[in-house]
Amino acid sequence: MVRTPIGLARRAPARDVRVLECSAAGDVLEVIIRAYWMLDALSTGRTADQRKLEVAKLRSMLLLGHTVATSGTPVKTGLVFGMNPAALNYPQLLAMVPATIAWLKESIAREQRIGSALEAEWLALIAEDNRVNDQSATCRAH
Repeated sequence: MVRTPIGLARRAPARDVRVLECSAAGDVLEVIIRAYWMLDALSTGRTADQRKLEVAKLRSMLLLGHTVATSGTPVKTGLVFGMNPAALNYPQLLAMVPATIAWLKESIAREQRIGSALEAEWLALIAEDNRVNDQSATCRAH
């Protein structure tokens, strides 16, 4: 029992601490991965514009981190707590949804950027080839 200004209060059950621990795991994971990504970018001298183009790497790292953290949930629930649904790390499971959506959006945007750059390069090569062919045809005609 804990003495409060109003009187005696019940001590919080241990399960409440576990819920806080589970909900903090996803946040700690995000902070660690984002700090690593930022420190890596700063140590290699990348600018903010270059980092914006490399967001796909960050999204992949976050998705992988959440996947690893989430994969421990079924193991913990099944082996340690005997398939107790209250032992599931619901905040971590829910953190997978925005991480997956962000990764999908960034992957699609990256594929579109790469595709448009390749298309522009192919058009430039075709135009150069046509110009060379026209010049060689003109030289043969004279």
